[in-house]
Amino acid sequence: MTQESTAFPLAFRGYEREPVDSAIAKLTNRIEESDRQLNDARTRIATLDQRILHAEGEVAQAKMKAAEAAAKVAEVDQPSYAGLGSRVEVLLRSAEEQSATLVSSATAQSEALLRSARQEADRLAEESQAKAEQVVREAERTRDHLIAAANEAAEAKAKAAQQAADDMRQSAEREAARIRSTAETQTAQWHSEVEAELMKRKAAAESEATALVTNARQEAEQIVAAANEEATVIRENAADQAKTHREAAEAEVAELLAAGQKEADAVRMHAAGAAQSERENAQAAASEQLAAARANADSLRAEAQAAIDQANKRAGEIREQAAGELSAAQETAKTLREETQATLDAARKEAEETLAQAREHLKDAQKQAEEMHAAARRQRHEADIAAAAEREQAAAAIADDAQAAKERTQALLESATATANEAEQRAAAALKHFEEVEAKSATLREESAREAQSRADAIIAEAQADAERIRSEAAARAAAELTSVQREVDALRDERDSIAGHLNDLRTLLGGGALADAAARATAAGSASPAAIEADADDSAGDDAENAE
Repeated sequence: MTQESTAFPLAFRGYEREPVDSAIAKLTNRIEESDRQLNDARTRIATLDQRILHAEGEVAQAKMKAAEAAAKVAEVDQPSYAGLGSRVEVLLRSAEEQSATLVSSATAQSEALLRSARQEADRLAEESQAKAEQVVREAERTRDHLIAAANEAAEAKAKAAQQAADDMRQSAEREAARIRSTAETQTAQWHSEVEAELMKRKAAAESEATALVTNARQEAEQIVAAANEEATVIRENAADQAKTHREAAEAEVAELLAAGQKEADAVRMHAAGAAQSERENAQAAASEQLAAARANADSLRAEAQAAIDQANKRAGEIREQAAGELSAAQETAKTLREETQATLDAARKEAEETLAQAREHLKDAQKQAEEMHAAARRQRHEADIAAAAEREQAAAAIADDAQAAKERTQALLESATATANEAEQRAAAALKHFEEVEAKSATLREESAREAQSRADAIIAEAQADAERIRSEAAARAAAELTSVQREVDALRDERDSIAGHLNDLRTLLGGGALADAAARATAAGSASPAAIEADADDSAGDDAENAE
């Protein structure tokens, strides 16, 4: 059948869509219009039914009213009209007539309404039936026309497709071979590019991670070394200051002891000079008062002996007290030296423990950095394995697609075209998958680098915090040691002042005893011989010198 004899124009691959769509749209519109008219008829029939029901209701009400009126009339008629007036009779007749009129009118109206409704319903039903039959007939004609046109178009399309398939089979085979070779070439090229890029990025990531770990380790070692050096300097400064304060305290104690010894020697020399002067004075007075002194020699000798014994006792007590205080001062200084040494040893031990802890932290940081590096290597290795597996899967999929395309090229043009399109889609999917793998690899590398950087920053921050803590603790300990040494020096100075006060008291006591002995000897000069007086003076001077010592 030619194009002129068909309702729809033929195209190369079938009929044109616009005329068919237009005809179908027209038929659809006509069917919808018929449906609307049918719905309108149904609506009108329903309205008429309601009107009929309403009329029937009115008729029923009129009948009920007529029945009620008849019942009333019957009730009135029962007694008889003989005794009723003419007016009641007129009213009753009027009521009967009105009721009869209403009943007949209602009956006539209802019958008229029923007839009209039935006629309208029959007319609408006939019109609807006619329109429906017309629409059905037109739809059947259109359907037959469309079926015939579609059959003709299908036959023409089949002939054209067969001819085109015969003409384009070789072209499809060549195109499929070209697509397969192109896909294989692109796959090999992508494979080599992916391998090179992955190796390059792997090396860059490893070098970057190694540099980060190395920098972190070096920075941590520098921080710990600086902290150790600073702690050593602080410890040495503290030791030097403690040594200086201790030497100064020992020098002050030595000076104090030397001053005490010097003052004792001066007191001894003063006592000897005083004894010599008193001896000379006693000899001069003895020559003048020899006669008077003999009378009181025994009593004065006894009193002088008692005074000498008391002075010797007092001097012994003072000597013992001074020796005890000196021993206590020496013991206190020794205790202070021992406590200072113990404090220094404890500070040194604590500093060593702190350094050991810092070294342990450094080892832990190095271990964590190595673990991070190993984890990064494992992640990169897993990413490489996943990328290789995905590349192999993509290559296998492309090979399968190429083989399927080769097999499907022996079929019709539709199969060959679909196979070529599928091969192209698979190639695009493989390219997209490769891009996704590359993006995942880049993301994994970035995450590994960020994680390594964050861990390195954490290690450096921890090392800096440990170094700052070591410096602050060392400074605090040094300040505490300096404060302790300063307190010890202040205590030694207080003891020095106390010893100086005791020495002043001792000088005062020794000065008063020498004068008392000289007065006793001058009193006893009248009764003693010059030799005895000289011997007593020498003994007294010797005792004073011993007491002073």
